[in-house]
Amino acid sequence: HSFGVNLLNRGANIKTVSTLLGHSSLRHTEKYTRANDDLMVKAINSLGSVSYASPE
Repeated sequence: HSFGVNLLNRGANIKTVSTLLGHSSLRHTEKYTRANDDLMVKAINSLGSVSYASPE
């Protein structure tokens, strides 16, 4: 599991990861992308509060 997640986190193609893990279907590999969702949330939350200038 860690191997697949680490590959995906470093930008590897999901089909390539699926093949390396010996999965018969991408559906088996897709579960590893959920860890990437957590990374996206952390990245967005790291922005803090964002202020937008109002149009004049």
